Amino acid sequence: MPFGVGSVSSYWGRSDLEYFDPDMLLLVRSLHRAGYKLGLASNSRARWILPALKLTNLETAFDIVVTPEDAVLKPDDAFYALLAERCGAQPGEILFIDDRSRNIRGAEIHGMRAIHFKNYSQLMTKLRDQGIKIPTKSET
Repeated sequence: MPFGVGSVSSYWGRSDLEYFDPDMLLLVRSLHRAGYKLGLASNSRARWILPALKLTNLETAFDIVVTPEDAVLKPDDAFYALLAERCGAQPGEILFIDDRSRNIRGAEIHGMRAIHFKNYSQLMTKLRDQGIKIPTKSET
């Protein structure tokens, strides 16, 4: 199944779950259980990302995590090469999701399919447009 790579550009300093969108958490868990390979690519430091994944019980949902400690940031050209390498996939097999247009442009320039995230509803529509089968709540 194609690799889905999402960006998390959020305030990770919170110590509670109220900040995290429950629909997005459910979506990530559902896609993971359905067998999609998922990656998390963030310009936030691992010291913030990894505790957030633990807090949300998503530590095992992502097959790869790319952070600035990997020596590159979005939208640097080297970032997209590293991402494809870590995914073990050709760029065209990767569906890159991000909330910043410059990162989306970078993904597209490097041959990745991309979705410019605006909100949950829009993302669901765009995922379906890309042929991603979204499990229903009863299937998760």
